[in-house]
Amino acid sequence: MKRDKEELREDLEHQRKLVRVLRQRRRDCELKAAQYGIDIPSHISIEIENISKDLREHEKEIERLEAEISSIEEQFYAAENKKNEKDKSIPSSLRIQETINQYTRRNQKIKNVFRYTSIGFLSFCVILGVYLTVYSHLSTPMQILYIHPVVTFSTDDKTKYWLKLYNCDDVCIAYANSDILDKVRWGDSDWKEIPRPVNGKSIKIIIDIQNESSGYTYGFIIRKDKEEIVTEECGKNGNYGCGNDVQNARGIIDRFLYEFK
Repeated sequence: MKRDKEELREDLEHQRKLVRVLRQRRRDCELKAAQYGIDIPSHISIEIENISKDLREHEKEIERLEAEISSIEEQFYAAENKKNEKDKSIPSSLRIQETINQYTRRNQKIKNVFRYTSIGFLSFCVILGVYLTVYSHLSTPMQILYIHPVVTFSTDDKTKYWLKLYNCDDVCIAYANSDILDKVRWGDSDWKEIPRPVNGKSIKIIIDIQNESSGYTYGFIIRKDKEEIVTEECGKNGNYGCGNDVQNARGIIDRFLYEFK
């Protein structure tokens, strides 16, 4: 079904809002990427590419809507010109009465618009307040509160090292040389084997503990074959937070660093 100009304008404004939000998200991701330098995690690069792709699609949709609105306006003006030509043959008394009727209908429309706009404006203010509160919370740049000292392990060709994330609230992420080794949101994971160093290059393991709201918990174990050599745990998921929920900061609360040579 063919849409009218007002519906198209609403769609156009919606697309423009989406573009503004996507551009802000891409800027936030680019800031994160700049913080990592050459060690940027792959998921951040993928997110930047996906956002850029979505931006191009929405910008194309904006161009299409603008062209369709322009076409409707041209048709409207052409019809108005044709109507004016026809009105010249109508007696002046009838044209005056028609003009009065048009102004009466227009005034009634203005009254209706003002009444509904007042209600809509109040609703908009409420929704905008909620949106700004939520968006300001979600758009806060990721911060790293505490980075633990690097712990180094020597490896050989026979020994295997394993990692398990558990007790995670909100998110625990483990990276192996910038690639995601494991990620858990709300819960536990299975054991993951830590890659062996190749050609004399060490494996750097980064474990980030992320908090998105209120308190947080975490836990992880590093195992050498069957021997547990590292155990870190704080809080109990579903019971009480790390430090009894005193720490409510958002972002990367703790970053643990390990190097396997």
